[in-house]
Amino acid sequence: MAEGGLVDTLIFGSGNLIPSQNNNQYQYNWPGGMKLKNAKIAIKNISIPYSWANIKSAYGNNVYQIKWPLTQLTGSTCSMSTFTVTMPDGFYQFVDSNQFNTYLQQYCLNNGLYLTGTGNTSSQGVTTTAGKVYYFISAQANVSYYSIEFDFFPLPLSADIAADTSKAYQRPSGWPTTTTGFTSNFSPQLVVPAVTTQYSFSTYIGFLPGTYPTNQYTATNSIVGVQSTFSPQVTPVQGIIVCLSIVSNRAGLSPNAISTIGISNTQFGSNLIYAPGYAWFSKALDGNFNNCILSFYDQNYVPLPIYDTAINVELGLYLPST
Repeated sequence: MAEGGLVDTLIFGSGNLIPSQNNNQYQYNWPGGMKLKNAKIAIKNISIPYSWANIKSAYGNNVYQIKWPLTQLTGSTCSMSTFTVTMPDGFYQFVDSNQFNTYLQQYCLNNGLYLTGTGNTSSQGVTTTAGKVYYFISAQANVSYYSIEFDFFPLPLSADIAADTSKAYQRPSGWPTTTTGFTSNFSPQLVVPAVTTQYSFSTYIGFLPGTYPTNQYTATNSIVGVQSTFSPQVTPVQGIIVCLSIVSNRAGLSPNAISTIGISNTQFGSNLIYAPGYAWFSKALDGNFNNCILSFYDQNYVPLPIYDTAINVELGLYLPST
């Protein structure tokens, strides 16, 4: 910064919000206007709550399907019933508390896609745990393979399932599978829908559109694990681009971008703090202004969908001596 100038401070908070679907723009007003000439502007610090969802209906990544064994047709084939899972907007991870799997299991409970152990031993030699809920599809992160893993568990034979506790497994009242005729083991399947948006369910879990596993028949009565076929993007927002309407950035893709912020070390629900150790000034436009607008975008210049608007941003506006 050159000697002999002044640095004004511009502070943006929730009171500066321009309400919109994404809540990603904030307006600072100058009473009486502001004349700028050869001015520069830099970020002093930013605090913004990490509150944008990674699953959103607007992203088109909140719907997938489960195919469930319905009726055995032959020794190695069965008909399947399809259940459509629609997830509410929110933040779902596959690590720590694994919110994705929690919601998946709750969906299975609500739709009768589970069995309860009775403590008896099945015809295939499995002794169940009394009172334990058995799910037949699960999802978790596989750190070793940098992937999302879905596990599919074969359903027990009809002879081992009853409405009461006389068999190894007790079925719920809404159990969708035919109660007789299953003499082979079949597992559920995951259906990944076609990609129709930039942030699809396919991209989210790293699976190409299709049905997994490809075969619902499990001849060995064993768990089938399926890994991502490409790197999953569990969080669509990988970084934040900060823009200011009065900035002239001739080198960037956006003419008013002033900085980018990484989010890799910030947990959802906490404040993302950005306080650069050096003032990287951007050139301000010359002219008379009544206001300036601060905007936040993701790394693809998609408006950042901010849920918690309690931001705190401090900018330094350098005004050279006249």
